[in-house]
Amino acid sequence: MAVRFSTHFLVRCVCVAALSAVTPCVATAEPTKVQPKIVADINARNTPGLDDGGLWDYASVDSVTRRVYVARGVSVMAIDLSSMRVTNAFMPAQHAHAVLPLPGGQEILITNGDSNTAVIADGITGKVRATIHTGAKPDAALFDKFTGDVLVMAADDGRIDMINPQSGTLVGSINIGGGLEAAVSDGAGHVAVNIEDQNALALVDMASHKVTARIALNDCEGPTGIALDPRKSWVVSVCANGVAKVTDIAHGKAVATLQIGKGPDAAIFNAANEHVLVPSGKDATLSEIALDGASPSVVRVMGTRPGARTAAFDPKTGYAFLPYGNAPKGEDKKRHLTPGSFGVLIIQTR
Repeated sequence: MAVRFSTHFLVRCVCVAALSAVTPCVATAEPTKVQPKIVADINARNTPGLDDGGLWDYASVDSVTRRVYVARGVSVMAIDLSSMRVTNAFMPAQHAHAVLPLPGGQEILITNGDSNTAVIADGITGKVRATIHTGAKPDAALFDKFTGDVLVMAADDGRIDMINPQSGTLVGSINIGGGLEAAVSDGAGHVAVNIEDQNALALVDMASHKVTARIALNDCEGPTGIALDPRKSWVVSVCANGVAKVTDIAHGKAVATLQIGKGPDAAIFNAANEHVLVPSGKDATLSEIALDGASPSVVRVMGTRPGARTAAFDPKTGYAFLPYGNAPKGEDKKRHLTPGSFGVLIIQTR
C-alpha cells in the first residue's frame, strides 16, 4: 500500500549514548496532526436510529462478506462495504465487546460481557448456531491458526478461553492472571496478551498452555490494544497514558517507547507496509507507527473524532472505520451514551 507522508514533521528517538546498545529509544516529539481524507461520517444526522445500539467497543472488517461490524451495548451494527448501507441492529447482544469474523466462511463470533457468553452466528442473517459460556466478562477475541481455536479474553477471570469454532464448544482455558485486554498470535504457537492492571505483557506457549514470560511495560499505564509484526517479532502495546510500547517478544526486550494520543483502545497492523494504526479517543487522533525501518517511529497523526478509541481497517481499500461518541459517567458511575453523539468516521489512510 502506498502511503504519503507530510514532510513538515519528524519524530526523534533519543537514547543515552553510553547505553544505546541496551536502552530502548524514547520518542521525544510527536508529528503535527494532519487532516485526513474523510470518506464518510455516519452519524445521527444522516442515519437515524444510531443511538439505539448504546455504547460501543471493538470494530472489525470481514473480507469475505465485505461488511464492517461494530460491537454495541445491545446489538451488533453492520456496514455493507459495497453500498455503505448501515444496519443499526444486525443482531442482538448483551454488552458486546468483540465481533470476530471466522475464517473459511461467513460466520462471526460475538463476545457478550453481560451474559458471559460467546455466540457464533451467520454474518449475513444473524442466525445463531452456538452459544458458549465463558469466564467473566469476555472481551477481546482472536483466531489462533496454530490451534485452530478462537481465543477469548475472559478479562475479569484473568484467563484465555479456547473455543473450537467448528463444534462451537469450550475446549480449554489458560490461566494468565490479571485484567486481560487484547492479544495477538503469531500463528506458530505463541500468543502475547496485554495485562491492563499490571502494566505488563504476558507471553503464552499454545502447545503447553503455559505462560512463558511476563514483560513489564515500563512507562505504560493501562495497556489495551495490541499489534504484532510477525517478521520482526515486534509487539506494539498501546497505553491509556498516551504511549506505545514496542517489545521484541523473540528476545523479551523493550525496543522503543513512542508518544501517541491518550485513550487508545486498539492497534491494527497493516501487513502491506508494516505500519500500525492506533486510534486514541481522548485526543481524537489516529497515529501511524512505522515498523519497517531499523527503529519504530510515529510517521503520521491524523485528526479523528472525540471518543474514537477503536477502529477497523480494510486492507483492500485502505479505509479505517472509527466508531466514536460521547459517553460520560453518570451518577451510577457507569458510562452512558449522549443522545445523538454516536457515529462511525471513515477515513482513507493511503
